[in-house]
Amino acid sequence: MDGEVAAVDPDGWLFTGDLGYLTEGGEIVVCGRRKNVIIVAGRNIFPADIERLAASVHGIRRGGVVAFGVTLADRREEIRIVAETVADPSIEDGRELRRQIAQNVRGATGLSPTVLLVGKGNVPKTASGKIRHVMARELFGEVSPA
Repeated sequence: MDGEVAAVDPDGWLFTGDLGYLTEGGEIVVCGRRKNVIIVAGRNIFPADIERLAASVHGIRRGGVVAFGVTLADRREEIRIVAETVADPSIEDGRELRRQIAQNVRGATGLSPTVLLVGKGNVPKTASGKIRHVMARELFGEVSPA
């Protein structure tokens, strides 16, 4: 697109890419970014909701979880979760962590995610500590769990 684009629409709304809603009290609640929404079977899933479910599992680092959508070879969409572990788990403990995360997500959404476990510092973040969803999808979108 060439030239300048208006940042505000005719009704005074600012285009930010953020998604949210107004409460009955007139407060704005931000749910996430439009570009990060996961769409599976026609449903919009907010990554933050999935990330909270995964981070609630004992052994997973809070703030070290990213969720995003992946298009599979058969054109189906799935939820992919990359979670940093608190410690380096044994193979058996890793399986149990993945099972617990998947169970939490399935219980809340009815969807079965693919879960990848990584060590501390492997979930990409900005300098201010925010999760970089697009970069995570680029790094881990093609990776399969062991």
